[in-house]
Amino acid sequence: AVFQQWEKTTGEAYLWGAFREVSELYAGVKEGEYNQAALKAVPRAADTVYAEWVSFLSSLPPHVQPILVTSGIREVWEGVLCAKGLNPGMWLIAGNILARHSFLVTAGAKGDIARWLKGADKRVVAFGDSAGDVDMLKEAHLACVALGPKLNECPPLSQT
Repeated sequence: AVFQQWEKTTGEAYLWGAFREVSELYAGVKEGEYNQAALKAVPRAADTVYAEWVSFLSSLPPHVQPILVTSGIREVWEGVLCAKGLNPGMWLIAGNILARHSFLVTAGAKGDIARWLKGADKRVVAFGDSAGDVDMLKEAHLACVALGPKLNECPPLSQT
């Protein structure tokens, strides 16, 4: 009933349903198997990261604090950041397994985080490549939309 209410009030039925399904699926996986699967997924996930993003993040001056906000699996993204040499200093907000992370990073949560950072007088530059990033992109001072293989997953921003 809580999930149905969420879907009615937020309009995030598809995204929330997908997150819930993944969360429930992974919640049943034993800790050792889960960690092993996450480690196995790192090389493939690292290959999907846009080279331009890695270049941009690598070039930031030391006083700039990058934050990665993702609805992906935290342990996979920790490995990706390490593989791309971005781990030291990069903050990671990730959660899609309720039983493990105690929260889910939904499209709405990404927008809320961007809005909170702006409210704290932080400059927000957001990168997005899917419909799940639209709320965050709308809140950002500068929104960068990746055009590539995932383009067909993201409706034009004017439709959201």
